[in-house]
Amino acid sequence: MNKKTGVILLIILILTGVLGYYTYTNFFVKKAKEEVKEVSKIDNYGYTLYDNQSKEYKKMFEELNTVLLKEEIDYNKYVELISKMFIIDFYTLDNKLTNLNIGGVDFVHSSIVSNFKEKAKDTMYKYVESNVYGDRKQELPVVSSVNVDDITQKSFKYGKNIDSKAYYVKVSWSYKKDLGYETSKTLVFGHEDKKLADKASVKKAALRMEEEYKEYAAEYKERIFDSDYTDETFETERITLVSNPIHTGAKEPVVWYTLGELMKNAKERVKIHTPYIICNEMMYNTWADVAKNVSEFSVMTNSAANNGNPFGSADYAVNRDKIVDTGIDIWEYEGGFSYHGKSILIDDNLSVIGSFNMDMRSAYLDTELMLVIRSSEINKQLEEGMMTYEKMSRQVLEDGTYNNPYHVEPIALTKKKQIKIFLVQHLLGWVRFLF
Repeated sequence: MNKKTGVILLIILILTGVLGYYTYTNFFVKKAKEEVKEVSKIDNYGYTLYDNQSKEYKKMFEELNTVLLKEEIDYNKYVELISKMFIIDFYTLDNKLTNLNIGGVDFVHSSIVSNFKEKAKDTMYKYVESNVYGDRKQELPVVSSVNVDDITQKSFKYGKNIDSKAYYVKVSWSYKKDLGYETSKTLVFGHEDKKLADKASVKKAALRMEEEYKEYAAEYKERIFDSDYTDETFETERITLVSNPIHTGAKEPVVWYTLGELMKNAKERVKIHTPYIICNEMMYNTWADVAKNVSEFSVMTNSAANNGNPFGSADYAVNRDKIVDTGIDIWEYEGGFSYHGKSILIDDNLSVIGSFNMDMRSAYLDTELMLVIRSSEINKQLEEGMMTYEKMSRQVLEDGTYNNPYHVEPIALTKKKQIKIFLVQHLLGWVRFLF
């Protein structure tokens, strides 16, 4: 089976008999006061996470993202997760603004989405009252738990296509309160071996980029020169953009969770570069879990004297022993200017590059981006770049002394900087999550 093959919901039968006792009518919706916001997306697969989803659904979404990032996709786990997510999203009606907000659509084959929505609107969603103004009194179902009872593979025909190894998934579920809705279903999933480049939306985007380039080239002829970009590019197996939610305020730590899972699944090594380390116990525990499974686990960060951020310097000076206790090898950069790279090497084929610092602000407050690239060649190039900086660093030993294989002269911690660190530690330490 192609590892890039997507799994999609082909068809589901919607039972209507349980809705007979509902007699409510719908409002005509003119304009919603609040819009449901997109907080994350799994590129190449079309799965989107919204802020009105339950904690359980969000957790499954993060787990699904991790599954799809792996070199070898566990398709049984893939199918299990999207089965549960479909049931939660489709059969939970309490979080739907109107009867037009049909759940589970991300998992339905594009060829039947329209029919699926119409059927759902005429049955399951028919009597859902509008909650545009937050005044809905109607009691609606909320899925509390989902069980996958059985997964089998056999032939399934849809349209002119036949999938000889379609997934038949028996699921059962329960609600926070039993209102008479169905509690079991058999879902059918099939394979769609369709390359990303063949999608209409991608073709449209490519055409638009080509037209814009022609306009640019006509206006700025002097900047255009012939170049064979194939000599400067390398083939990759997969590239995935990982993002924190984009809404303001506190956020689910999507990027941290994803990076943690990738690091835990490493076979031999994990190498981290970050300007700052300002972690909470959960983050320290993640590193401790990685250290148990990976023989080569290291992080390079600025020394307290070399760090251009007084908050980063102060926190590192106070909590360096906690970092050492996780089992990670610390290398302190002493290059004379504050290092600001944010990258991770995992084994010899996975590279992670972006804006995420190893701190609580990046984990819980900022909308950070990290590009996950599966390519041995890119991994090799990134390692070469990272090592040029590591050769200007010293390794911190468990007893607080240093191993200095590159004969690096450490930056002196000036009296002025010592005072800054002291003041930050004692006056602002209680808001370290904002640093």
